[in-house]
Amino acid sequence: MQGKLSRDQFSVGRYEVRHAPTGAKFGAYPGEAQIGYINWGRVDDVRNGPYDRGELQRIAQELLYEREEM
Repeated sequence: MQGKLSRDQFSVGRYEVRHAPTGAKFGAYPGEAQIGYINWGRVDDVRNGPYDRGELQRIAQELLYEREEM
């Protein structure tokens, strides 16, 4: 069984989106909206999920794009 994902589990910073339950971080380089690096944190920890990496990355990418539009 995989952990349930929601956008409110993420925090958005200037250059990074972080998934609170796992500590996964998705970063963009200054001036860019594409994910430039990923630290998966505890994504595979069975106590938290595990969470689907593809879905985590998809939501993080959406949040990075939205951050750029602000």
